[in-house]
Amino acid sequence: MKEIQEFKNISLEKINISNINEDLINEADIDNIVADIKEKGLSRPIIVSLEDNKYSLILGTKRFMAAKKVNTSSIFCGVINGKVDRSEVTAIALCYTSLEDMLNDEDRTLAINYLNKNLKGDLTKISSITNLSTEEIKSYLNFSEDVEKAKSYLNSINIKDFEKKLSSLTPEELRSLVKLLDKLN
Repeated sequence: MKEIQEFKNISLEKINISNINEDLINEADIDNIVADIKEKGLSRPIIVSLEDNKYSLILGTKRFMAAKKVNTSSIFCGVINGKVDRSEVTAIALCYTSLEDMLNDEDRTLAINYLNKNLKGDLTKISSITNLSTEEIKSYLNFSEDVEKAKSYLNSINIKDFEKKLSSLTPEELRSLVKLLDKLN
């Protein structure tokens, strides 16, 4: 696995962003980051690769877009030398305790799967380099399978059975279910 070689400010104009799809980015998320940048500055670097003297954005699209929106000329970057894909970059970020909180659950799943493959399933080793418990690692490894189970279960729900099952839940179980449903909404 590659490593971040250096951290430095790079002109926004020098960073290739051709691989991002701006249509998939929620403008409200960018506005929240803009407000945060105006208040505290950019607290987390973006991650770029350097190949043939050209920088390419790999991780931190929303922060990049927010920096453009506040008309800054440069942005703080972690630079990885050579060609690198998103799964490897998420794994690198997960191994840096100062960067791991910039990953969403999708990125964490990508990172854990990358590490699991490259460390041949050694959960102890993954735990030691990421500071995640083996139980947390297992939950990320089972994420795709769990999504499919949830889809299958939801597709098979009979309304009358569902109402009966809901009434049998404890208040704590029901509260947990409502929190989960709020996340899905």
